[in-house]
Amino acid sequence: MKIRRHKSVNWQGAWRGAVLRGHYGDCAMPGNSNTPANLRWKVTRR
Repeated sequence: MKIRRHKSVNWQGAWRGAVLRGHYGDCAMPGNSNTPANLRWKVTRR
């Protein structure tokens, strides 16, 4: 995120949304609910 902080806020939001959708698509499977929840918590803390 530090690398992309010079971009516009709208661009950053779209980029972060794409990253989260990709991560959720890879990790969101039955029995693996902690991984997406941890990522969401870490991203919102930033």
